[in-house]
Amino acid sequence: MLCCFVLWTLLAAVTARNFKDVLITGVLLGFAISIKWSAAFAVFPAALAIVLLAELPWFWPLALAVSLPVHALIWLWALRITGRPDDLKSLIDVMVKLFHHHLDLGTHQNELASKWHTWLWLYHPIVVKLSNVGSKSRYASSVGNPLLWALGTLSSIALPLYIGARAAIARLKQRYGARLAKLPALPQLLDDRAVRATLVLATGWFMLFSPWTVARGSYTFYYHYLPSYACALLLVAGWVPALERKHPNLVNTLIWASALVVLFFVPVWGEFPISKHTAFRRLMFKPWQP
Repeated sequence: MLCCFVLWTLLAAVTARNFKDVLITGVLLGFAISIKWSAAFAVFPAALAIVLLAELPWFWPLALAVSLPVHALIWLWALRITGRPDDLKSLIDVMVKLFHHHLDLGTHQNELASKWHTWLWLYHPIVVKLSNVGSKSRYASSVGNPLLWALGTLSSIALPLYIGARAAIARLKQRYGARLAKLPALPQLLDDRAVRATLVLATGWFMLFSPWTVARGSYTFYYHYLPSYACALLLVAGWVPALERKHPNLVNTLIWASALVVLFFVPVWGEFPISKHTAFRRLMFKPWQP
């Protein structure tokens, strides 16, 4: 649900054409925040999308503040339907209590927990469900497609760095002229709109996991990265068509390789009845195993 509303928020921001559309974006952001407060960081890519891609006035993203009363109204409604006091003071008390609860979680230990920097290379996905069927078992692992995971991480880091380096070199050559004439210019891999889209998605990728770099100590989990991973996948989906125009065979190889990886992991994604040996051939690393 969190990933869904974060992506709906970004889609609404990208396709916004007027002030009403920006308000709708804020409402969707409020839905996301009501699920998990870390979704509030989606305001950064949403605001960038409104300005850079929808090309609306720079101050219009201020309307995204409507997400705060939307979030409050959802929680007040939740208090009412669960038979608890639903006045504003009670809401604030619940939020303060929950905030301190999450701070306290940072002192706890959990063997399923993983630190934020390990999410970037798929270190500790969780087996979320495991049941026995006679001599076999059914696994529902949250391990991602390692190929797409690697491409997503590399794209989210490398593309913004490349765009920044290209812009810096161009600015330096413009400023210092002849003295830097021999400095090689980096080729333009993406058109201007693709560059702006890359910056939006890379911002979403970074900002959506950034709160977990400082919050709750080591009591953070692999699934906290999933909204960021959604942005990384969109980034991969964005540059692959551009690559295909020049290197179609490479892209075809990438697609087939990704499909083969999917077939390899399907038994531990879809709860197929398999032996432990077969499962652990796929969950090959110790942190991947239950």
